[in-house]
Amino acid sequence: MDIEIGDCVLTEVTIAEISDTFFPIWLAFELTDINGDNHAFEEKSPLILSDSDTLPSSFPAKSKLACTVTKYFPTHAEIDTSEPHGVHASDGTSQFEVALRMFIPTGLPHKNQ
Repeated sequence: MDIEIGDCVLTEVTIAEISDTFFPIWLAFELTDINGDNHAFEEKSPLILSDSDTLPSSFPAKSKLACTVTKYFPTHAEIDTSEPHGVHASDGTSQFEVALRMFIPTGLPHKNQ
């Protein structure tokens, strides 16, 4: 996998439920770190669903969250969910170590470029 520090990637998350149906719709979701710990988030649906995705009809449902790689290891990477969209877990945390299999490159430029 050709990923470098500063790359924007999409990290797999699990949508637990719709938390608010007023526009824009908000979703409660979790990110699972390298240790198997789940971290709770709540965000606007456009940050979790791409334009081609439809709102899930059943839960849990898989989706992706954009983030930035801050450290790279042979089997995992540290990511920052506050880049590029300012997303933080419910406890305010934005840096997590995630298995490489959990994300895919977006093709977006490095944040340093």
